[in-house]
Amino acid sequence: MNLAIFLSAIATIESGNNDLATGKAGEVSRYQITPLVWRAYAKRGESPIVASDAAKVAERFITAEILPALQRRGKAQTVKAVAACWNYGPKAAYTPWPPKVTDYAERVAVIYEIHMRRDTDAK
Repeated sequence: MNLAIFLSAIATIESGNNDLATGKAGEVSRYQITPLVWRAYAKRGESPIVASDAAKVAERFITAEILPALQRRGKAQTVKAVAACWNYGPKAAYTPWPPKVTDYAERVAVIYEIHMRRDTDAK
């Protein structure tokens, strides 16, 4: 899985790539990072309205929480599995996904494939 392209797919779905987006529960950035995750993984001076800062925070969370959770459960680190954990939290590695989470993961996978093709075509 290409993490940069994965995050591009997440940003497309979560906010339409809007760096100023805020969610109902206080989520921030184009990736709609929860306040808890932002506080845990942002470094001093990083801003949720700066795309590169938000991407770093998202990457830290994915590599520290989501990928290890999937690995502990013996689950493949697929686009759908990581997307489900992004949407539902790392607990998605341990529990069946509700239909809404499954739909989200499938939408991310479709956008991911489109972005992968664009990236490949551009090279």
